[in-house]
Amino acid sequence: MVVVNDDPDEFEIRPAADRLPGLLFVPVPEKKTAKNPLHLDFAPTTETPEVARLLALGATRADIGQGQQKRTVL
Repeated sequence: MVVVNDDPDEFEIRPAADRLPGLLFVPVPEKKTAKNPLHLDFAPTTETPEVARLLALGATRADIGQGQQKRTVL
């Protein structure tokens, strides 16, 4: 893994600088109320084929109140 972004508000690592997926760590404004939360966001270069692939593997769509956000939650 290599660090591709180490800004104070974002930290991203990837298998290689030009290879996805990466892991992006960002602070959240909410106070910790239980165990450390983990929320993974994946940003494929083309979302539609990747969502179709994940659905075919058994993922299901989830509505978490994302509203008009341009994100697919599985």
